[in-house]
Amino acid sequence: AGREPLSVAVDKAKLPASTEGGIVYVRSKDVDPSMPAGRYELRLSRAGKDTLITSGSLTKDEQVSTICASGTLLAWAVHSPSTSLQNSGTVVSGHLHVMTLGTKLQQTILLGDGAWGLSLGCGTRFIAWGNGSGNGDPGQYVLDVPSGKIWKLGATRGISLVLAEGNILEWALPPRSAQESAPWRVVKWHAG
Repeated sequence: AGREPLSVAVDKAKLPASTEGGIVYVRSKDVDPSMPAGRYELRLSRAGKDTLITSGSLTKDEQVSTICASGTLLAWAVHSPSTSLQNSGTVVSGHLHVMTLGTKLQQTILLGDGAWGLSLGCGTRFIAWGNGSGNGDPGQYVLDVPSGKIWKLGATRGISLVLAEGNILEWALPPRSAQESAPWRVVKWHAG
């Protein structure tokens, strides 16, 4: 009799992302009842060890909605439900956190929508995002982490998608008609 082909790497994980360094994931009360309400943790599971990378607080109805990780960067979005202008006079926006793993330095970017369906990708030196199929800001953006500079790649309502790996950046372009597939642009990132 042989060994089972599967073994549990991490349990009670939310939004796992594989990197060459292990598995990065979110732990919060919605997947782990032992977690305190209003808190989240980003953790790394590697070679049987589980390590806290960072943690944060959440207000009522907020939650981490997506993450991405590379060997050098970690990014995660916190979904904040929009509040009607008629009810409170303000609109709450989602925010995007970006961490350089080697230094643990973080940046926070206020987003143009609630970050519920955010498309997020981590390269070696940059992160890219779009709102996926959401109704908010249709823009696709890239942040060069070392310089802190943000570029707008384009805007594709309903398919504001991005991908990133290493120094490769990809984003969806608008289709020519509703019956056609969206083409993608693929580039090498040279900023910094």
